[in-house]
Amino acid sequence: MMWKEEGRLYQVGWGATFLSFFWISRYFVFLVWIQGTSSVFLFGLVVMDMWHLGRRTRNR
Repeated sequence: MMWKEEGRLYQVGWGATFLSFFWISRYFVFLVWIQGTSSVFLFGLVVMDMWHLGRRTRNR
């Protein structure tokens, strides 16, 4: 009886741990995705700025 209860508790605890880990990892992936997209966006803006500046200085 006691072993059965412990087994069920163990299963529930493992499920809760897995769920919390899943949520944390999803949140982490979301954060990393936001950071990556923002950095790529900033990098693109800088490249476009430099390209425009280079074209402007070359045309002069």
